[in-house]
Amino acid sequence: VVSNVKILNREDGGTRVTVIKWDDEGTVVASPELDWSTETEPTTINDPRIERGLSLEDFKHFKSLVDFREVFDPEEVRRTFEDAFYETDGLFVSAYPLPVMPDKYRKNYFPQFMVILSIETQHLEKAFDDIEDLAKETEKSLIIKIVAFSVAGLIASFLCISLASNVLTKPLEWMYNASNEILNQVGQNYNETDNSVGCSSPPVYRFSPKTELNTLVLEFQKMISHFSGRGSAKAVGNKLIEIKNKFDLSANFEKLYNSRSDPNFKYNYSNKSANLQKGQDQIHSVNKSTPLQDTASSPLKISHRFNLGQNIIESKIAKGNSKSNLKESTSGTRSSLFWWIMGLIATPLLVTTVTISVVVCLFLWKEPNPLLENSEAVFIKLEKDYLSSTANLRSDFSALVTERGLKELYIFNRVAGWLFFGGIERSNSFTEMTTATNECKDFKLGDCPHLFNKTLAPCACEWNDDRGINNICYDYKEHPRYLQKQHFALQSQDMWPNGYRNVSGFPNHSFSPNTTEWLEHMDDAPGSYKGASAEGYETTYD
Repeated sequence: VVSNVKILNREDGGTRVTVIKWDDEGTVVASPELDWSTETEPTTINDPRIERGLSLEDFKHFKSLVDFREVFDPEEVRRTFEDAFYETDGLFVSAYPLPVMPDKYRKNYFPQFMVILSIETQHLEKAFDDIEDLAKETEKSLIIKIVAFSVAGLIASFLCISLASNVLTKPLEWMYNASNEILNQVGQNYNETDNSVGCSSPPVYRFSPKTELNTLVLEFQKMISHFSGRGSAKAVGNKLIEIKNKFDLSANFEKLYNSRSDPNFKYNYSNKSANLQKGQDQIHSVNKSTPLQDTASSPLKISHRFNLGQNIIESKIAKGNSKSNLKESTSGTRSSLFWWIMGLIATPLLVTTVTISVVVCLFLWKEPNPLLENSEAVFIKLEKDYLSSTANLRSDFSALVTERGLKELYIFNRVAGWLFFGGIERSNSFTEMTTATNECKDFKLGDCPHLFNKTLAPCACEWNDDRGINNICYDYKEHPRYLQKQHFALQSQDMWPNGYRNVSGFPNHSFSPNTTEWLEHMDDAPGSYKGASAEGYETTYD
């Protein structure tokens, strides 16, 4: 028992097992506080060296929980002892009877020892603190992994959305740049070699998605393809524009200019009359269009530096018929732009969300739980301790059981040696043998009165004989070992003088239990006259 208690006691000092004899004094059988190699006399639970919060009152309290002299329910007794714990002096104390109670009630069961288990509450709190720390560490690790992966997923999703938006809006960006060039830039620093808008390279890429914006870009390209470098369309390319004359010598040449209508104008190389008539017509037209002009004056007497209007008459702009290449409007579900937006913007968001959820679930599923690992390690250690303790207890029990048998076997061996070598003589008859075959042959199985006689048919409860009649057993004041006797059953009919039987009187007799005769005493058996000289197999008595 002491060796088993040493195994059960943990090295860290958190748990202690004390075994106390089930008596009134509370005799200590094994305790980690005592060195049994130096103990010379028994000690009780009141020993001051046992500083584990145990006392004789607590021991008696545990003993009084169940009266094992009365009929008890093993399951109820187990629950009673499991619930009977208390805390004292920083210890958590519980107790249990030993040997372990049987699964079914047995009248002869009575505990011999009490196992008292004491655990430091500080040790329990430390274990809970360790578990809490492990839980927090696991939670922190999971949070970091989940947040990191979520941020990475969101960044990747935003990058996909940015790239998709850039690709989808390229046509609109090109249209904006072309419009900005037409409205704000064309015509500045104009020269004859740069008189058109660059529209020959539309934003149509090999791998760009084909949507309604491509059709819009093509129509926009057609619209601006005829714009000139100064903002005018080529459809009015023949239109002449009057610009300011920056000739600074106009005052010096004014006299010469006004003398053009003089018939004697020496620089008039054309038909004078025709030119004169044309000049007069122009003067009349000017007078009509400018009511502020004095019509009484001579047409040749024009006011100083008078503007006679535009020198170039604007021609009508040719109108052409254009055919639109725009497609008919489509609904949202049939729009390619809609599906491209769904595929390049909405889908990455959905895929990212689902991926994050799946990865988080995988993290939670595959994350090794230190709580389970710690519990598994503790459970395995407890199992090992249990197996080791069980093996040691069984070995001790086997030693206790076989100790007496070995002692008796040794005695039998000595007696047999004495008999073989003449040290002692055999008696003239058997020690004693019993029989009830002839008495019980008229009764049914289990109804014979002989079987219910505790003296003639002893059956002690401590024998644990499951083959007893109706599981009936008795308690004896004397040791039941000496009540055991050998039993014989021998037919008294159809025997030869030496006891051999190779004939039968059937059907005259022995055709039923009632018609079969049996011997009442062993002294009536064939060969009993030999007495102590009986040996071998010559007769039934031998």
